[in-house]
Amino acid sequence: QNHGLDALDRNENVKLRLIRAEAMFKSDGLNQLDNYLWQRALLTIGNFFLPSGTQNISFLTNSPNVQASWKRLLRGTRVNGKAAREVLKKLFDRIDLTESTEIEAQLGDIICAESASKQWKQALIETPEAFEYCKKKAIRKYSDGEIYLLKNIQMNGYHAELFTYYLFYKLRHLNATKFNFAPLELNETYDFVYGTEEEPGFRLTCPKVNPNLTFFVVWKMHKFNIIIVDKEILSMEPDFQKKLQEKVGFSKFENNLIKEATLNCIPDELHKLAQTLRRFMDSDS
Repeated sequence: QNHGLDALDRNENVKLRLIRAEAMFKSDGLNQLDNYLWQRALLTIGNFFLPSGTQNISFLTNSPNVQASWKRLLRGTRVNGKAAREVLKKLFDRIDLTESTEIEAQLGDIICAESASKQWKQALIETPEAFEYCKKKAIRKYSDGEIYLLKNIQMNGYHAELFTYYLFYKLRHLNATKFNFAPLELNETYDFVYGTEEEPGFRLTCPKVNPNLTFFVVWKMHKFNIIIVDKEILSMEPDFQKKLQEKVGFSKFENNLIKEATLNCIPDELHKLAQTLRRFMDSDS
């Protein structure tokens, strides 16, 4: 009798998952929601990405003939396919279609309820703009700390770097509400790069202190690098350069001034930089 009940429970679970799958998928693929809610909720639970080509991973496309497609994930035949399907099942088990709460709100709650197991996943989850930038759904992941967002499918085309893209949009959203890093100002656009000779990143300026002063923020060796290039150092007052080195921790490297910061420490380091700039302005007035 217990075996019969177990079988009924299993059948009921299968039915519920099929109903949820019908809410998630249309005949031609994923039923895309705003802000990439499906993808971000899945990534909160686990890694659903599939290999795409020889070097990329993909957050999946609706094209059925592409190797990293939702159809291939549902079949579970690709590398990481079975594990990705388990992530999908876990997401289905957390969606309740009998509730009056919209699916979008439930997915939002899943995203907000817990942090991902790795920093790169959390950075992606918190940056829907990163999904939007990758037009071919492709990401180049060399390691957990070296990940590039590809506009197409190659590094010799335009691309962004994940952690600086994440921080850029964090600061940009703050700028729309309460940007408390004054007198630093966030440049309006991210600096994408074409090819691999330069690193992508973004710029912070401080026109109230020095109109020529730019802090270029990149990600190298698993850390943020805040860089002042050599030609801009020449326009600094010696006392100002000394304060940046003593108070903020900038150091000379290959004629540039550089301050390193980890992902967890970057807000504090930017606050420290902003505070030093404010004090310099006050002493100069």
